[in-house]
Order: sequence, then structure tokens, then C-alpha cells
Amino acid sequence: MFSIIPLLLLVVFNLYAFNTIYKDLKPNFRLFKLTYVKDIMGLGMKFFVIQIAAIVLYTTDNLIITQLFTPADIIPYNVAFKYFSIVTMGFSIIVTPFWSAITDAYAKNDILWIRNSMSNLIKISFLFSIVAVIMVFLAQWIYVLWVGEEIIISQRLSIFMAIFVVTTLLTQPFVFFINGTGKVNIQLVLGLFTAIINIPLSIYFARNLNLGVSGVILATIVANVMALVVYPIYYKKTIRKLGFE
Repeated sequence: MFSIIPLLLLVVFNLYAFNTIYKDLKPNFRLFKLTYVKDIMGLGMKFFVIQIAAIVLYTTDNLIITQLFTPADIIPYNVAFKYFSIVTMGFSIIVTPFWSAITDAYAKNDILWIRNSMSNLIKISFLFSIVAVIMVFLAQWIYVLWVGEEIIISQRLSIFMAIFVVTTLLTQPFVFFINGTGKVNIQLVLGLFTAIINIPLSIYFARNLNLGVSGVILATIVANVMALVVYPIYYKKTIRKLGFE
């Protein structure tokens, strides 16, 4: 029942908005052009596959931990994950509007604005990364206040979680650029590759290298590092092709 409410709200507000405030933008079947369907569906399908790859990469950790260890080991992992996720949530709230803004600027060929915005995004990601590092030193104290002393969360797990968050933050500006410009082929290929290697890497780090639960998040860090190397290079090449570097 509760899952239906957001859908109903969206339907109601869309009907209201397109019949009042945004009447000029109301969809009209008479304006439908089949020639644009291929491009729209093609890009939409790529985003869909990227999202599936991201789900495999970022949401299979609990399943892997359950299979390799015990369900009880999920608790410290999730506590550490949620603690450091505070940083990524705060970052997302601030920078998410840049995605559509980059799309608009790219359509207007305002590459100078994109470069300046990317510079600001990178600076913001570094600031939030510093917060993540500070959180490592406060982690054990926060854990005790939050869940008590019964749940033991290793310092190594906290450090790995912080590294995961930092690599995610530093990658996001370039993800926004790629998504905003619609040039998602590189993200599609890398996303599928990292989704495929994530599970075997998690098993190898956790069991073969005896890193335990920390090894599972280390596999995701490896995937993030790949993106952190590839995406900035792709961004610079794209900007250079446009003749602004």
C-alpha cells in the first residue's frame, strides 16, 4: 500500500502540472516523431543496463557475506556502511542538480561552464573526502554510542569503508559529466566489466587472502579505482576533442 502512494502522487501532480502550469509542455501524440525513438530508446536502454550493473556491484555484498561467513557478519558491515554513507548522501544532495545542468550546458555548447562546474565538483568531492577521513578517527566512538559495545566493528573495516566512500566521491563528478552529455558507452562497458569481476574478487579477497568481511568491500574499491582512472582520462579527451584544451 505504501509503495503505491508515491506513484499516485506522481500521477496526480503530473496531471495537474501539465494541465495548468506547464500546459505548453504537455505531451501531444500529434507531435510524436518516430525518427527520435531510436536515439531515446538506445540511450535509455544503456542507462538501464548501467543501473543493473550498479545494482550487482553495490548490492550483492550482503549475499556474498552470508554465503562466505554468517548472517551475523552482515551487521558490522551494514553499520559501517550506513555510518560512512552519511557522507555520500550529503554529497549527493548538493551536487545532483549538476547532472541536468551539465546536460543543458552541453546542448548549448557552453564548454567553459562545464569545465568550471567540473572544477567546482571536484573541489566539493575532495572536501567531502576529508570528512570521510575524519570519520574514520571518530568511528569507534560513534559505533559504541550508536549500537553499543556488543557489536564489534574492526578498524580495518572502517578504513576500507572510508576508502570506498572517497573513491566513490572522487568518481562522481566524471560520472555526472558522462551522464549529462549522454556519452555513456565507456560507463556501460566498465560497469558491466566491474559487475562481472566483483563477486569473484570479493570471494578471493575475503576468503583466499583472509581479509574477512573487509575483503568484500575491497573488491568494490577496486571497481571504483578503475573508474577513477578511466573516467578522468575520458573526460579530458572529450573536452580536448571539442577544442577547448
